[in-house]
Amino acid sequence: QAFGSSLHVPTSGIVVVLSMTVLGFICWTAGASLMLSDALAPPGKSQILLTDADNTSFSGMHQAVYSPCMQDAHGGTFHQGKQYVGSNPTAALFKFDPPADGCYTIEEWHPGRNEQCNRYLLDAVLLQVTYGKNRRAYTYVEQSLNNGQWNMLGALPFKKGYRGIFTLKGTRAPCREGNSCFWAADAFKLTKVSDSAAGCTLTEQLLTPEQVLQGDFEHPQVIVDDSQGTRMGASDNWSFYYGARVGSIPGMCGHQGWSNSFRYLNPRVSKDSEEPLKFVFKPPMDGCYLVEEFHPASMCSHSLTSSAQLTINYCRNLTVRTAVDQTKGSNQWNTVTLLPFNLGYEASISVQHPQVGTDVVAGDAFRFTRVAETCPQVLPQLPQYLRLAQHPYSVTVDDSTARIYGGRVTETHQCDKTAYLGKIHAINNLATSAVFDFMPPSSGCYRVDEFHPEVSVGCRLGVANVKVDHCLGKSWQGNISLYEKGEQWNTVGHFPFYAGIPGKVTSRPKAGSKAGEWVADAFRFTKVSDSCGTVPHSELVTLRLVGVDLTRVQLPDGRLTTNTDQRLAFHEAVVDAAGLSSSQVRLLGLRAGSIIAEFEFQGEKPVMTAAVKRVHEALLRHGHGSLEDKLCEAATVGMEPKACRAWMIRTTASGGWTTEKTNEEADEIFPVSIWISIGFAVTVLCILLVLVGFYCVKRRRRAKARNEAQSSNGKEDIEATSKEVKDDISDSASTATPDRANCCAQTDMSGDIFDLDAMSVPESTSENNTGKQ
Repeated sequence: QAFGSSLHVPTSGIVVVLSMTVLGFICWTAGASLMLSDALAPPGKSQILLTDADNTSFSGMHQAVYSPCMQDAHGGTFHQGKQYVGSNPTAALFKFDPPADGCYTIEEWHPGRNEQCNRYLLDAVLLQVTYGKNRRAYTYVEQSLNNGQWNMLGALPFKKGYRGIFTLKGTRAPCREGNSCFWAADAFKLTKVSDSAAGCTLTEQLLTPEQVLQGDFEHPQVIVDDSQGTRMGASDNWSFYYGARVGSIPGMCGHQGWSNSFRYLNPRVSKDSEEPLKFVFKPPMDGCYLVEEFHPASMCSHSLTSSAQLTINYCRNLTVRTAVDQTKGSNQWNTVTLLPFNLGYEASISVQHPQVGTDVVAGDAFRFTRVAETCPQVLPQLPQYLRLAQHPYSVTVDDSTARIYGGRVTETHQCDKTAYLGKIHAINNLATSAVFDFMPPSSGCYRVDEFHPEVSVGCRLGVANVKVDHCLGKSWQGNISLYEKGEQWNTVGHFPFYAGIPGKVTSRPKAGSKAGEWVADAFRFTKVSDSCGTVPHSELVTLRLVGVDLTRVQLPDGRLTTNTDQRLAFHEAVVDAAGLSSSQVRLLGLRAGSIIAEFEFQGEKPVMTAAVKRVHEALLRHGHGSLEDKLCEAATVGMEPKACRAWMIRTTASGGWTTEKTNEEADEIFPVSIWISIGFAVTVLCILLVLVGFYCVKRRRRAKARNEAQSSNGKEDIEATSKEVKDDISDSASTATPDRANCCAQTDMSGDIFDLDAMSVPESTSENNTGKQ
């Protein structure tokens, strides 16, 4: 239920991925580690090359001359096109005349191993394929990954006499450089693997995002954080930072790190800056795992290193070294590499300082996700995971996975007709409450939305009591109406959640509710900003397509288009119509049946309002090239073009405020240097106040001495006056506190300020002086 933005694997990570593809052969049996294309292409089968130099036509493209990209171009040449910024995308059309009927695997080649080339290549290039009798399929190629090699895309049946068309098109996707982005049209390779469409199958593709988020048996996910890290040296060179104090007050550097903590090594104060921090991983099963790293933004005013050294022990006692740039990608999971791990063989990752520079290195958390049986098998599909599941815009928790107390509904119910996934599991004729658990993938402010069925005959709903547990031990509780605004997402509120700190929503019937008046269907958690003090304006747009059904969108005779491809196609079409950048438009979900596509436009209110109007007007136009046509084309995969209709059924405004601070973020977080300055100023002030107090006491004593000298005049009054003065001095010494200015002391543990006067305890007094006190 999530659609994530694309992620650029660091160059070092790409190198490790490619090198591990070779090393993986040492670890796995020959049959298990064969590349997919080799496994599908029996010896003797012919291969057909389609290059940019022959039987190809171009629109808005030119032959490339940029030397860093020419180094690994197929045949030493390719054509390049600009990023899609106008009304007509750049395109390259490759023609294929099948020599015989059969199933053909499709592989693509693009250059870009050189960093000076890779930084300009688009995240996603659209490939549309026409095959057989006017059937269509499509996919997106991540050209910033898997460069200078053949990449398996899929397999489709082609018929002799029916020309196959491969059309590459530029998209609005970004590149790492941010400007001057381009894409490459280089070469395709087709290999006949079967004489009939019945044999046109590939190994099962990468796990779906639902499997990743829920973690099924075949694709377990293990997180090892700093609390499990082991220091290898005898001294305590790795310091521990905890991002919260009593009462959820942020630590000195704020709420930082996975589970609100991390370890760090500062070479300027460490006795041994070479000491590693070891994270131990015990694989739950054999397979290829995606290794990811999580780190904070900084250690107060200290910057993090751009080259944190990682030593990874994997497979059966093999070792590889790589580096992570901790100046980028904070507060999120970042890809390190793909590696094989084996059950029964302990693996580990050791983090070390690069021994260059004085920046701090952090050891926070690592995540291991099993994505396939072998690493070569998953390489072409890695971009799918990075796009769809690594950084989800939103996470939806349905009642099918919720913890339901009291009893789960299994039979058909009238509320099922408009339930989120077509089935209600929690109704108060059996259930007493339902808990929807949420593990935040990154820290920030999340909008919590609720979904419930529409009221109808047999589905009479009332009011639910909802409790949101968020932040660090904080909660919000209130009632929400279930008898209105059914079959749609309704905002509950905005709440701060922290990465690695579990949150949850508990729904239960309102006191006095009758049987059947309460249901708990689904909750959605969408990150909208880094802080709930500033929430950008959002327009939630819901589109409906009729005439097509997601449950029937598949390739009955091959495999090319994936769940990710379909989401990208919907996203690209709406971005084009809205006239916004890709980052301002987020696809929150696609629902089956007559297709429901839910988008969020985020930005300045006037701009977003105008974008919604443009999309609405675009949907009123029909025919070739219209928004409706593009959406229907994205949905009709593996079949001939099919007429469908699309329209906007709902828009809802949300957010759009800025406050100085929130209750959860009430403490302003300053760098260490500012805290030191504040402490120094308070100390100086206290010293000055004490000196003033001493000066006042000294002046008082001098005044008393002067009075005594003056009272010595007159012989008869001397004794009486002396006795009276002595009595006064005795009383003052035994019971009175000298006058002084208020001073303050700061405790080391809490940082709270106390008044010394309030803390002083009166001395014991004699019986004669009790009355005077």
